[in-house]
Amino acid sequence: MFRIKLSGLIMAFAAGLLLMMTTPGLAEDKSPALDQLKTGVNQILDVLRDGGLKGEGRKQERRDKIHSIISKNFDFDEMAKRCLARNWAKLADRERKEFAGVFSELLEASYIGKIEQYTNEEIIFKSEREASPDSTVVNTLIKTQNNEIPINYSMYPKGSKWWVYDVNIEGVSLIGNYRSQFNQILAKGSYQDLIKRMKTRLTELRKEEK
Repeated sequence: MFRIKLSGLIMAFAAGLLLMMTTPGLAEDKSPALDQLKTGVNQILDVLRDGGLKGEGRKQERRDKIHSIISKNFDFDEMAKRCLARNWAKLADRERKEFAGVFSELLEASYIGKIEQYTNEEIIFKSEREASPDSTVVNTLIKTQNNEIPINYSMYPKGSKWWVYDVNIEGVSLIGNYRSQFNQILAKGSYQDLIKRMKTRLTELRKEEK
């Protein structure tokens, strides 16, 4: 369950993350959130296009650079908190820190290989709307040769920046998908059962990359 339900969603998430802001067609009324995300994705593209970072021998350096850029645009701590919902309050501070760390590593291990498969698909920006007084949603559409994939980015302000806290792909929330699975595990077991399964899956993903 843990692996199968996420595979297709992670692939689309990675594609959407990478392709954000890479083609013309942006609405005239720009926003700080949208502009910030554009800068981050262009930085990722610069890393992928850097001939000096290509090849297996430079993979770790390349991925470290990609991770650094992504971590400045996606709030993985907030995503982890939303994934657990009411169960977050039941955790001790030490457990919250542990969960957020493993969750971010699991998400990165799931998508970073997909990001490196970028193939210049087209993206269209359809709209941007205020979801609440302190959050916004950017609606986009990725056009491949055979499909059109709607991807919506939920962002909120923290400090002087805007941060992505959820990605909705073809009507399916990345956070909602994780939350459903985590809740099922916690309903039958403990936090330790959940973190053990997450760490096991993380180990499997890392072995697959070798």
